[in-house]
Amino acid sequence: DRNVLVLWNHGMAWQGFGGDEKSAKGGHQMMTLADVVRFTVYLTDRAHRDPFFAVRDRVMGENKPGATILIISGLAREELKIEIEAVAAKVD
Repeated sequence: DRNVLVLWNHGMAWQGFGGDEKSAKGGHQMMTLADVVRFTVYLTDRAHRDPFFAVRDRVMGENKPGATILIISGLAREELKIEIEAVAAKVD
């Protein structure tokens, strides 16, 4: 079995698959934000750190995964200000 957590953000709502039985695909184990163990975060401005921390704390609740936060000069699409890579793990 493969473990899968795929999330993307359209506006202000997290969407994706892996969080409930209806959305689990192809026999993958269902995963939630509670299974996230690590973030890599790319910010285009230091001013985005505190807003990121506030949203991360609200969304993640008691789960406090490790993180590497990098300040970079830009992302592939100029209008984007932040990119978040999440790694999730679940014991079978």
